[in-house]
Amino acid sequence: MDHAQVHTSMDKMIKMFDTKMAEFQAELNQATRKNPSTIAALNAEFQTFKAFVCNGLNVLRGEVKALARGVDRIEMKSRRKMLLVHGVPEKKNEDIASVVTSSLSAKIKVPNFNVDCLRTCHRMGKVTNNSGKLRPIVLKFTDMAMRDSIWNTKTALKGSKITVSEFLTKSRHSVFMAARDKYGISNCWTRDGFIFIKTPDSAKQRVESLAELLVLPAPTANVATVP
Repeated sequence: MDHAQVHTSMDKMIKMFDTKMAEFQAELNQATRKNPSTIAALNAEFQTFKAFVCNGLNVLRGEVKALARGVDRIEMKSRRKMLLVHGVPEKKNEDIASVVTSSLSAKIKVPNFNVDCLRTCHRMGKVTNNSGKLRPIVLKFTDMAMRDSIWNTKTALKGSKITVSEFLTKSRHSVFMAARDKYGISNCWTRDGFIFIKTPDSAKQRVESLAELLVLPAPTANVATVP
């Protein structure tokens, strides 16, 4: 079960508890009006129990969120030497490492960039019959210097069909896409796994989670969401 499923299960459990407590509270109030002397003590105990459970669930939800964020940070750190390359033509029985290094070298002039700079290299996803959809390629570099050299010179790919992006975790990718929908592509970018956003007040904000994104000021006007 991933982080999102854990959060969903927690929210469902809390919602069910609130519903059942509300139903029981209504029945208890009705019974209290009929037998005030015998129900008053039970009502007081119920309120204490309800407050205890609600507090416990809130604490548990906070701990689950903190744990999920910690796991996400560890996963993102493990991807620090990785990049995604999009738009590289795909062929049957291809030598992916040679294909991707030659494709990038044709546009990005980084000295000594070759297959020996890659620890691992593979395409993501299953092979499909849709020839128009190219699977992205995951690159894991042997050292950070070469990874950063490719990342810092990716603007040389402008005008080609090839793009380079960071290999974000599932949750951070969702936050990044939500940020682009809200503020526009030109106002959102990533660096070292963090999502950076230029808000309407021209401030630069750094976020990791959807909760952090939601508290940022809303755009003052509609922004473009296409390149």
